[in-house]
Amino acid sequence: MRGRPSSQQAGAGDNGGASAAPPRSAASSSPRPQSAADAPATEEPVGAAIFEGRLQRALAIPPAERPPDVAAFVESAQLLREAAAALPLAADGRTPALQPDSPASQRQVLLAFLKVARAWYVAPGQPIGGCNEAAHVAAYASGAGFLAAAAAAAWAPLPQALPPLAQAVMLAARPGGLDFDEAPRAQQLASGAAALLAERAQRAALQRQLADLCHSDHDGAAPLLLTLRQLRHVAAAAAAAACLTQALACQAARRMAPQLAAATGDNPAAFALGAAAAAGEALAAASGFIQEACRLEPDSLRSLFLHAEVAQMDERTGLDCPRRWLALHRAAQRRGSAVWAAYGAAHARMLTVQDRAGQPGSGGARSRHAAELRRLDSAAGAAQAEATASLRAVRRCLPSGWLVAIDQAENSIARYQAGTFPSHLDFYSRMVDDTEGGSGEVCAGCKQLAIGLRRCARCKGIWYCGPECQRQHWPEHRQHCRPRT
Repeated sequence: MRGRPSSQQAGAGDNGGASAAPPRSAASSSPRPQSAADAPATEEPVGAAIFEGRLQRALAIPPAERPPDVAAFVESAQLLREAAAALPLAADGRTPALQPDSPASQRQVLLAFLKVARAWYVAPGQPIGGCNEAAHVAAYASGAGFLAAAAAAAWAPLPQALPPLAQAVMLAARPGGLDFDEAPRAQQLASGAAALLAERAQRAALQRQLADLCHSDHDGAAPLLLTLRQLRHVAAAAAAAACLTQALACQAARRMAPQLAAATGDNPAAFALGAAAAAGEALAAASGFIQEACRLEPDSLRSLFLHAEVAQMDERTGLDCPRRWLALHRAAQRRGSAVWAAYGAAHARMLTVQDRAGQPGSGGARSRHAAELRRLDSAAGAAQAEATASLRAVRRCLPSGWLVAIDQAENSIARYQAGTFPSHLDFYSRMVDDTEGGSGEVCAGCKQLAIGLRRCARCKGIWYCGPECQRQHWPEHRQHCRPRT
């Protein structure tokens, strides 16, 4: 689930991108749902009880017996909780409590930012700590006092790279994913960090500082939380994700051009052309960052994911797109990641089923290769069945945020197979409207973004942050609730 397209979506930036903005989009008539990241750190996130239950089930599995995804969930949640504890806030829940001129505080803050980057590196989805960690990170990362003091204390250049990277990661990790309006800022933060981390003149200092930070926390005996190469991969991948979100926002504006132009008084044709140009620029910038991420870590599942996602957004890729998703599925299977495997299989099947149904926008090049399409559809169907079975064994021990996108793809497959095809307008309208019940990580009852959700056991197509919301929403949902085969 994404946010509403911004009125001034920027193109991508420093890595071969452009800065042209698409036309203005219509203002939203409904407010964006409240997110845990929007609230003070003293407030309990929506869905916290469900999230905590899933985490406790994961922790109950002995470490040596945890499947890779469960181990990643436990590690990423613990890292974010450690980071939030190391970034204490004042009584207002928004301002730092540590003193910026203390060397111990500076080291503590930088190590917390590194733990945030590590959490994103290991998680197959959005890393979530369940403790409003985004508020803690934002308070310290945006404070000039800590950055200046740490830089003056011989920590440069690390204070210039870690805080913006941690901010970008937290923007991408919020419930529901990176919001359209925040994508340009996230891209600017991540690309700036990526550029600084890539400077050859700084590499020796950065490697020494990373070692110093990690060893100070573990008495000099523990391995690095992240190597410099891994940290650069995190920055490139975060920048690519932000660029892809900007491209999606522009594509949504292009598809909805007549409606948006009518609301703003713009010429629909010019509006659509501007949005298409901005989408192309954002995709080109995303491709540059993805190439860098793949060069740094070619076997990373996140790299393979981004490689497939950029192909899905580029309508010229044809049958190469489901092939990339199947490549992600196979690589994830070899490493035992049920989440990445299910994500790759579901998206490959969604594309082949959509194309075999002859849907507009499903990629005309794919339709001209019927025999290969049938083979890919068969392979994707088998991969989806296998991945669904593997994921079923561990899904109760994983955060709902890692599962919603997979379930949405599977629901789309079921709709295409049943012959119910959403129009482009319906699809993009639902995508940009955060208040749509059951969309993304929004509770269908209270319409709030949540860190923990439980899906309807019957239709498996709608999510709730708790039993009370499900009870209250049942009179409305019962009209549409059908068992999913």
